[in-house]
Amino acid sequence: MPPNVIDSPSFPVFLRLLILSIASEGLYLFLAARSGATPFAFPLLWSALFVAYALAIRAVQGLQRKTGPVLVLFVFVTSALFRVSLLLGRSGFSTDVPEAFLHGASPVRAAIGIRPELEPIAAAAFDLGALALMPALLRAASLPAGLALVYGWNPLLVKEGAGSGRLETIPLFFLLLAFLLLQKKRPGASALAYGASLAGPPFFWATLPLAARALRARLALSLVVAGLAWAPLAATRPIAELLGWPPSSTIGGSLMPATAELARLLVTRNPMVAIAACAGAWLLLALVRTVKLCPDGVDLPREALLLLGCFLFLSPQVMPWAFLPIAGLAAFSANPGWIVFSATAPLTYLALGEGSWSFWLGFAQYFPGYASLIFVALGTTRGRRERRGKAK
Repeated sequence: MPPNVIDSPSFPVFLRLLILSIASEGLYLFLAARSGATPFAFPLLWSALFVAYALAIRAVQGLQRKTGPVLVLFVFVTSALFRVSLLLGRSGFSTDVPEAFLHGASPVRAAIGIRPELEPIAAAAFDLGALALMPALLRAASLPAGLALVYGWNPLLVKEGAGSGRLETIPLFFLLLAFLLLQKKRPGASALAYGASLAGPPFFWATLPLAARALRARLALSLVVAGLAWAPLAATRPIAELLGWPPSSTIGGSLMPATAELARLLVTRNPMVAIAACAGAWLLLALVRTVKLCPDGVDLPREALLLLGCFLFLSPQVMPWAFLPIAGLAAFSANPGWIVFSATAPLTYLALGEGSWSFWLGFAQYFPGYASLIFVALGTTRGRRERRGKAK
């Protein structure tokens, strides 16, 4: 076998991924066939998909930076097959819910909503477009291009995009494109792409502090693009309605509802106090991370992951598909705890429709993710201290 096609460190991983992709494809086909008929089978299928997904990530992480081009192509092809499986077998995947806080209404949805049958096709197409950008972004961050698998094989991205037709993959594509163009020293084109990303759900605006630091004066161009996109909606509907304000419930929220309960016990029953406290905490974090941002833009995907993630944690309402950007950016973080949130996000579905959001449902969704983030972060900090001690 020619050494330039699949290098020797990649080939055993390729074989393991081949087996895992066949197993995953079978699970996706079964999920597509049984999605509407056997709701109790979903947790089993979802768990099996994430087991295969975790094994695949573990295999690719062992490559370090040695990823052959055929392996990267294999990741793309298998990711496309997963999405096509759900596109062709769609039956009852979508969950209609009212527009919630910073979810729902957006220029992207208004444009594609003219032809609702095209929503899953558009979601899957831009999803694969974002995946195609991942290898170059990963290499720029000195990460193995094979970690594009973290995006391509993520069950939440596959299910919510191709299965449910969630359009968050469209602004995610433009966000990643803006990062890549900035790294290629094309700030003007990057500003245009970033402005297009702001035409998605309003929670994407959580990346604005980072863009202001990276694009500087060119951010005005992004805001013009975003303003033009939002103008038709703003002219026909109140801004508060577009933002889902005030939040009608705490479905999917974690830290903000907990802060509100604490405020009721110790301070006041006014919910605005908790919202203001959480907003202040996030703004402080955004300021600190933005000040530390390197001007070359290499760290932008990781910092965007941090700000978007913390923004969702501190929000009063969080729908499952809001975690799509978290799943899409998780490859850029050394902390795999971010991936756990894409595994537990569908638990929010249990609170939609006739269900209700409860402490135990929120605990089941968020505790594994928070525990993973903290455990890995503490281990990383301890490892750094030990290495410094040995160096001395």
